[in-house]
Amino acid sequence: MQRLSFCIQLFIISNLFTVVKCHNLFSNAVDSTLNPNVIMKNCTIGELCTGSVNSSSVYYYAVQYTFTPNTTVRVTTNMKYSIEQDAPILVVVRQIRGIVSWTLPYTFPNGMIYSNVSRILCLHNEANRTENHLTTVFIEISTSNTDLIEYSIQLDNVTEYSLQVGVSHQFDVSPSMPVYYKYKFPPTVESVFIEVESQDQLCTSVSVQSFDCPVYDVNEIGIRQGHYQTMSKSASFNVHSKEFPKRNEFLLVFIVKPTDFDCLNDKESTMIQPAGVVDVPRKKNAVVKLQTTTYYNYLLVAIFVTGGLFFLIYLIAFSLMCKYKDTYDGLDTAHLASLEVTSGAELAERRASMQRSQTNEDESSTNAYARQTSAMEVIQPEGVGYVTVQ
Repeated sequence: MQRLSFCIQLFIISNLFTVVKCHNLFSNAVDSTLNPNVIMKNCTIGELCTGSVNSSSVYYYAVQYTFTPNTTVRVTTNMKYSIEQDAPILVVVRQIRGIVSWTLPYTFPNGMIYSNVSRILCLHNEANRTENHLTTVFIEISTSNTDLIEYSIQLDNVTEYSLQVGVSHQFDVSPSMPVYYKYKFPPTVESVFIEVESQDQLCTSVSVQSFDCPVYDVNEIGIRQGHYQTMSKSASFNVHSKEFPKRNEFLLVFIVKPTDFDCLNDKESTMIQPAGVVDVPRKKNAVVKLQTTTYYNYLLVAIFVTGGLFFLIYLIAFSLMCKYKDTYDGLDTAHLASLEVTSGAELAERRASMQRSQTNEDESSTNAYARQTSAMEVIQPEGVGYVTVQ
């Protein structure tokens, strides 16, 4: 009896110990999530900075670089994706006057997932945008996932950021890595003609936006600002400076669609990737070039000249028809009557000739049939019948 009582007491004590331990673990997990450790880390331009993060810690990077008015910075983030992860990594980039953020992995509405995301920082978030100066970008890496997730970040200078008339720019763009350029109208230029060419057929949206922050370079909102086109192999815009009176400059934003549905006709179809597909290779290579309105006017002149030539041909043909009337219009009534009589006689003679020809053909057919019939004789010698053809 005493032994049974001792076992019961031991069971109760062990259960209480387990409950207390679980409570402590849960409290520590909640406390680490609500009050994570803040860890400062260093990173420089061009350096690949790696690490691992969970809900117990938040990493802050302070990256200094030299700002110039004609360049900007691209932030590229990557993670080691696993389907067992129940929470993403949150990336927050802070500039002097603005914030941009995204998640890793980046998930599109159709379910496609990208573990690599890259964004270009907005130039107008800087306090001084006209002179070279030293500035700092702050990057925060955090997650609510209790398991460690490996990640990497890298900041690079974007030198080919400003467009110039007559200069082509070749670039790569993907759904998770949008690209945009800026162009400022010189005092002597009122409008420019934009041409975009590509060899592949990936559906891409090209939008012209005012040079403000934030930049609408995300698929869900990238077509809500300014005017835009969807393109497969080519696109073109004619942009006027009066459309942007605030700064007399604009942004040209390129975003690859997660599918080609927006660029297809009603009779065409596209293969929709199922939800959960990771890092679908949809990288588009394109070339953008700006021309002055003189080039655009040449195109208009070519169109109008071609149309004018066709109109001139029709006009000449119509004039000739009016000048040289029908031959019968110049004849008097007597000549017309004689022509009608002559035409009637010729028509009657032709009909008689056709009837004679038909009669001769019928007679020839009848004679041939008679000859064939007379050529056949039936001979019956001694009750055996057979036919001899002579």
